[in-house]
Amino acid sequence: MNKHYLLIIFLLILKTTVAQSNKSLRLFVDCRQVSCDLNYLREQLFVVDFVRDRQLCDVHIMLIKQPAGNGGEKFDVILSGKGQYSLRQDTLSFISLPNSSADQERKQLTKTIQAGLVSYLAKAGLFNKMNISFIADSSKDESISRDKWNNWIFSIGGRGNFSADNNYKESNIGLNSSASRVTEKSKWLFSFYKSSSINSYKILDSSSETNLKTRNAYMEFEQEFVKSISSNWSWAFGSAFRKSTYDNLTSALSTSAGIEYGIFPYKSSNTKFLTMRYELELTQRTYTEQTIFNKKSERLVSNNLGMYAYFTQPWGSISSNITWYNYLHDFSKNNLSMYANVQLQLFKGISINFFGTGSLINDQLNLSKAGATQEEVLLKLKVLSKNFNYYTGIGINYKFGSKFNNYINPRFTNGRY
Repeated sequence: MNKHYLLIIFLLILKTTVAQSNKSLRLFVDCRQVSCDLNYLREQLFVVDFVRDRQLCDVHIMLIKQPAGNGGEKFDVILSGKGQYSLRQDTLSFISLPNSSADQERKQLTKTIQAGLVSYLAKAGLFNKMNISFIADSSKDESISRDKWNNWIFSIGGRGNFSADNNYKESNIGLNSSASRVTEKSKWLFSFYKSSSINSYKILDSSSETNLKTRNAYMEFEQEFVKSISSNWSWAFGSAFRKSTYDNLTSALSTSAGIEYGIFPYKSSNTKFLTMRYELELTQRTYTEQTIFNKKSERLVSNNLGMYAYFTQPWGSISSNITWYNYLHDFSKNNLSMYANVQLQLFKGISINFFGTGSLINDQLNLSKAGATQEEVLLKLKVLSKNFNYYTGIGINYKFGSKFNNYINPRFTNGRY
């Protein structure tokens, strides 16, 4: 009798497993670099199976996004076949408009993925489930080739947030604007940002009431021009103006020039990017309060050497940089900074993420000689002396169970998937 029960249970499990997926093409969509709507993709690509791990798929689809010269985003859809499809590799791209909505972007992304899957679906024997159509170009739009803005993109905006209760009030206001012109050979970048933060505190004790009001202000204007020399070399110059109550700066006016070498040609930057950069900068500073070096103003010359890397592959992605900064009048006044973000798909179902940033700091020429009050320290109103900082974290995730992931169920999600 027990053997009959075991046989029945085995047959039910087998039937459920077969019923769960009768499709013959398995996809793994890698959304590490792009925020993609997987539920929408499942709705539109219902003839295939979505699996939870790249080790289980027939086609690995990696999505990559980069800023485009028109103010929108350039999306790369990289399709890599596995197993019997291992000889098939392809990359499709599209550029979104600057004002594209999330719905427009997901539709274009889905359309691009569908186009890339045509050959895989045909080989998988799913050709009869496709419906391919073309739109006739009855009249060529000449406005596409004529750009009255000459590739210039402009942006202006602002923000404000406010909060309060019986003992605390906060207001933050910010303004920003930018202008850019990006072509294959050069790019101009202009940006402006200004912010103000006002906080009021009511401090009560058994015998008195104390009211405290603080204000932080920041303003920055930056300009940069970058020119291509070759497929691996480029040069740049820039200028900037900055003022900050937190940093004890009434004004800081700087100009800089630099050169950069790319280990890989720039056109491959969507999957691999490794550059070395050197910059020389001249800065004129005026301080709000006298510094610990008895300066109210000074002129400084500094140089900056950095290495910047970014790799994204089916096994994961790595983004990191290391920079060295020092003043030429005193090499002991320097700063070494490092950053790394690593995401790895180690084995089937196992992924690991590590991120970290840190600096060795010996270049704080702007510290106020007057120091900071207890309130300014607690409320972080003034920059303080420090010789290092770091922030790091690590995470690991193991996913197991059914390898299929095709169903959509939005119940009890508050409208979010």
